[in-house]
Amino acid sequence: MTMDPAWPLSIGAPAEEQLAASPLDDLHVEYMFAECKSVFAGHVGGGVTLDDNQLEPRHDVRRYSHDGYAWGYEGDGAAQLALAILLTVTGQEEAEASCQRFEREVVARFPQGESWTLAAFDVRRWLARTSE
Repeated sequence: MTMDPAWPLSIGAPAEEQLAASPLDDLHVEYMFAECKSVFAGHVGGGVTLDDNQLEPRHDVRRYSHDGYAWGYEGDGAAQLALAILLTVTGQEEAEASCQRFEREVVARFPQGESWTLAAFDVRRWLARTSE
């Protein structure tokens, strides 16, 4: 069975319910469920992890910042973080198209100078909501 990229996620429904109702085979369901449980975490001092692994800045796609990640405002470091998060959960074209809006609506609202967490599932929900 091939995965249907147009299969819509139900905004607000628990991940388990969405995956149980999906037309995907067991392998895809297991992969997506693991991805839904993934968590991004910003740490005081600028480090960002995804499930305890350092999040790569993805300069291979675009270099907004030479100084690493930042959050709590709009700027180069916040744009680099927005891009890196989006590239983790979606394709390059959608990530680049959504980057500035995600920076403004999500990354700039993280508390500056404080730690934060963001579920990968919530990023997917944001993408689904903004593409409507």
